[in-house]
Formats: sequence, C-alpha cells, structure tokens
Amino acid sequence: MKLLVINNLSSGFGEGAVYDFVRAFVKDGDEVCLRSTDGTTDVSALLHDAASFAAVIASGGDGTVATVSYLLANTEVPVLPFPAGTANLLAAQMYGLKAIGTAAHCFTLVHDDERSAFESQIAALGRNTTLLVDTYNIEEAVKTAVEVAGPELGGVRIDSGDLASLAQRVRNQLDALGATNTKITVTNDLDEYALASLQTAPVDSYGVGTMLVTGSGAPTCAMVYKLTERENSAGDMQPVAKKSKDKATVPGRKLAYRSYEYSLAECEHVISGSEEKLAAYQPEEGWKDLLVDYVTNGENHTEYQGHDAIVNAHNYRAKALAELPIGAQSLMKGDPVIPTEVTVL
Repeated sequence: MKLLVINNLSSGFGEGAVYDFVRAFVKDGDEVCLRSTDGTTDVSALLHDAASFAAVIASGGDGTVATVSYLLANTEVPVLPFPAGTANLLAAQMYGLKAIGTAAHCFTLVHDDERSAFESQIAALGRNTTLLVDTYNIEEAVKTAVEVAGPELGGVRIDSGDLASLAQRVRNQLDALGATNTKITVTNDLDEYALASLQTAPVDSYGVGTMLVTGSGAPTCAMVYKLTERENSAGDMQPVAKKSKDKATVPGRKLAYRSYEYSLAECEHVISGSEEKLAAYQPEEGWKDLLVDYVTNGENHTEYQGHDAIVNAHNYRAKALAELPIGAQSLMKGDPVIPTEVTVL
C-alpha cells in the first residue's frame, strides 16, 4: 500500500509525533511518502499527486486535518486524520499531549495586563499560537501581539464587532508590522449567512460552534462563562471586565433580582459592587432574589439532588414560565422581553 503523509511541523509535537506511525506501516512493507508544512505552505501543492496514493494521512491540528479534508473532498482519496495536538487542556495534561489552539477572554483577564497574557500563552504554546485580540482594544492588542511574538506570530482571533471591517483593518496592520504570514481567525456565533458575508474579507479561518452543533433556526441557550473578579498579585480580589464591542462586561461581584408588575416579570436588576456594599444592599419590596447557592466551599447542597429535587425544579420552572410576558415564548430573534438594569454601587 502506498500512503502520503502531510505533516504540519508547527502543530503539536511536529514531525516526531508521526514517526512511530510511519515506521509501523513501513515495517509491514508499505510505501510511505512524508511531506511537511510549517503552516504557511500551500497544502494543495503537496497534494498534487494525491490520487496516486491509497490514502492521505493528515498529521497536525484541527486546521491541518480540515484543510487536507477540504482539498480532497471531491475526490475518491481516503483521508485519515492523525491529531498531533489537542485544544483540550485536560486531555493535554492527562495524556502528555501538546496543547494547541487559542485562548478565552478569561485567560487575558486573569493576568495583570494583556501583554502578560500573551507572553504566558506564547511561552506555553509557542509563536505559532493564535492570540485573542479583542478583550480590550484590538489595534493595541495586535501591536502588542507582534511585539511579544515577533512577525512569526501564528494567528490572531477576533470575537466581536463588525468582523469583515475589523479583519480588513487587522490584516493591513499586521502587514504594516511585518507579520505578513500571521493568520486571522474570526468567531462569534457564526452561521452560514455570516460566513457568506465574510467571503471577501481577509479571513483565513472561522470558528463555528453553536450553529454547528444545533443548526440554524434551532434555539440555543446563549450562556457564556465570564470572569468578573480575580485575585491579584497582592492577594486582593480585583474586579475585571472585557471591553469587546457589544460584549463588554460589568466588573465585580453581583446580585440578581427580578421585579414584577401585575404578577408578570417586569425587569431584571443586576447590582454590582464590592463585597461590603453588596452585603449591605437592600432590594426594593417585591423583588425576587435570583441567586441560589448550589455549591459552598466545594460542598454540594444535597437539597438540590435526587428525585425530590427534580420534581421541585419541574414545578419551579412551570411557575417561573407562567410569570414571564407572553413574548418570551416567541421563536423569533429580537430584543429581550425583560429589560435588564445594571447598577454599580
């Protein structure tokens, strides 16, 4: 059997990860052709004679496997993925794999500043990693990213705002800074329509999550983890917030209440402030406290476990649903049925 291996030296363990795999085939008498890319090579050129092989093995990260699969999608050549790294940090830790990929906003927020976050990520994942640049100010973040990683920076990710316009500006900025090979990835609840609108933008890859799992038209619960407070180097709890366009967060701890009018939910109230101010805060009469402690100091509250807890949750949901305005049951996208008021103490 004649096999072609496309190996991305910039992904995971690089060339070494696939050696044992190749040796096993050679030992069985198979012919193996190993071709490498550094992540900037024209992969289509490496696949020019793919039809002459029994199969093509794509060794690298998700991008390498996806690129090879896409280029051979309309052929009869089988593609075998050989992951050389993982974006799952637990898997990397448990199995000694190389961690690859990008980072979340909370990774930036947990550091003293954006530069420190970029330095930490590059130290862990190398210069070929993808840095998230929209936590605060995109232009400043791109400048810092190139200063920290150099023009060899693998990629940047934009997760908010007008993605097409921002990608164009970032591409021009990267080129001006000498990072001409740095890739641009965009994310942010992308669907097939968003992808179509980005076809003329200088975008190298897309991160599609929610819509890929549920499909367009299916309702999703848009709940996202947000870091709002961290312990700083002095041991003090420090409020933090991202400033992404249309996705800015309110820093610090919070209380959450719901007010009613004529037995229908009228408004959500989010109260933010220091621990002392929140402890002394008195909500208005009739407001319902929406916060429930399920875990305290690592210990689960047993009243929320078991058969009775499930029955109680079912009844609570029915009661809460009956208190919502009828517009809350609409399947159409639109403004929130219940407005949210944020108060910073």
